[in-house]
Amino acid sequence: NNGNTALISAAFWGKTEAVRALVQAGANLESRDRWGSTALMLAALKGHTEAVRALVELGADIEATDEHGRTALMLAAYSCQPEAVTQAIRDGKQALIDQFQADEKRVRDEMEVLSLVSLRLNRYLPPGIQQHIQQFIELSEAQINMAKKYISEQ
Repeated sequence: NNGNTALISAAFWGKTEAVRALVQAGANLESRDRWGSTALMLAALKGHTEAVRALVELGADIEATDEHGRTALMLAAYSCQPEAVTQAIRDGKQALIDQFQADEKRVRDEMEVLSLVSLRLNRYLPPGIQQHIQQFIELSEAQINMAKKYISEQ
């Protein structure tokens, strides 16, 4: 079977809905065929822009290389429509950024509520709980900042 997984086959044939369903069911985005190609690489090679976009949105590593050191973008150059594949990768990355920004707002709102509630209920909380809540808020803030830094470097 050349090391093909269901995900790799779905990406190769441009079956975008199957790609989404397989990843949501737990398929490994970074599994490889016997030549070291990932699902993203094969979708790019075949010019399946919707599958490429979906794989990037789902978190596929766009910097991964096959056994010859080629990335999905390099393989897109072999396809009939490299510009379209490149745009699909950009669109997928933008969808990830948009989702992060929506999640960031939700998390910040929840952190604010948690902080206010803990301040009002402080005298009723067991000893040390206020400190744990503050540590949780600080950790959440640090994770948001790390994610922002990573996104800005992409």
